[in-house]
Amino acid sequence: MKPIPLPSKSVLDKYLTYNPDTGKIYWKERSPSDFKTEGLCNRWNNLHAGTEAFTSLDGEGYLYGRFQGKFYKAARIAWKMLYNEDPVEIDHDNRIRTDNRKINLVAATPSSNSKNRSKRSDNTSGFTGVHHLKTGKWQARIGRKHLGTFSTIEAAIEARKQALADSDYHVNHGKEMLNARQDTGGASQP
Repeated sequence: MKPIPLPSKSVLDKYLTYNPDTGKIYWKERSPSDFKTEGLCNRWNNLHAGTEAFTSLDGEGYLYGRFQGKFYKAARIAWKMLYNEDPVEIDHDNRIRTDNRKINLVAATPSSNSKNRSKRSDNTSGFTGVHHLKTGKWQARIGRKHLGTFSTIEAAIEARKQALADSDYHVNHGKEMLNARQDTGGASQP
């Protein structure tokens, strides 16, 4: 699914501040020209100016929020504010989906992002890319590539580890998810 186009960098910079060291995005104070009345402007600024934006968690554990009537993921907003680019996807290098620090964000394609996935919840062997066959043997795979069938799980795991070392997969691929959901302490503001 193609992501919603992001607002321009100048619009984001007018209304938001991004701290690349913490990964947090904050609402800036707005001017009376953004509102129908000065009273509405004052009310909005008293409630929201200086507070953290994009603090809601979606069903996958990513921070998101509403801006100008549309919902956006915080990582994509941060990327646009940093580089003035609309990324297709953002990969969180350490796989903590709420960690939007500059050092943790990587522009990605769906293919490259899949190379930094955690172990699937339905994994029964305990090791990504290794599964038990009805024949009693163990099969190892990396992506769509069949690495072989082995008599022991240890041999299959070793083949998978070697293939990972020789590939362009992320070093975290297939490992347990790290603290994927954090309490962000509030809902996102408009």
